[in-house]
Amino acid sequence: MVGDIITFVTEGNIPVTHRVFDIQMQDEVPFFVTKGDANNMHDQDLVSPDNLIGGLSFHIPKAGYIANFIKSPIGLSIVIGIILFSFTIRVLRRFIFEPEQKSTT
Repeated sequence: MVGDIITFVTEGNIPVTHRVFDIQMQDEVPFFVTKGDANNMHDQDLVSPDNLIGGLSFHIPKAGYIANFIKSPIGLSIVIGIILFSFTIRVLRRFIFEPEQKSTT
């Protein structure tokens, strides 16, 4: 459908993900006119159904904001901090709460 997001391969076998801008029928076969969201004009080449890899089945609204935050310096610091904190807690729990194994030799 027009407005759907599809992934397809170009002539150079490069995967591209764009939005369906229009559908043109040629010999009763649908060909897709696509356009990238950041582009002003639609793509010149029509996309054949044979070149389709897949389409978007669901999306998580605002998930891109989370990914961008994690890529920022402060976001990366927070993620690393959480990992180090959980590792430290795990190590401390092992030394504090687990009794020492005494060997009887």
